[in-house]
Amino acid sequence: MPTEISETLAVSVCGEDLRMRVHPDDADFYQEAADMVNKTWEKVRRSGVVEPPQKTLAMTAFHLAADLIDARDAIAGARQGNKRLNNLIEQIDHVTAVGPHD
Repeated sequence: MPTEISETLAVSVCGEDLRMRVHPDDADFYQEAADMVNKTWEKVRRSGVVEPPQKTLAMTAFHLAADLIDARDAIAGARQGNKRLNNLIEQIDHVTAVGPHD
């Protein structure tokens, strides 16, 4: 049975030092995620929500969830647009295959 290669990744998230085992190919992904959380956390802290810490973390989670919903909706819209485009292409292919009407 092959063993999975992993490494320990140390990141700081919202002022907390975290360590986790990750596949080496995924380290950049998790670092990017930590950077995104920290950026949002700093934005929340600068807006005046600083105490208690749980409120700051809750507001950070809220903002990140809102960003995820926006991204999900954008992806759904793109998929819908892609379906419409594919339908139009099929219609054009059908019309050009049939030829002009006499």
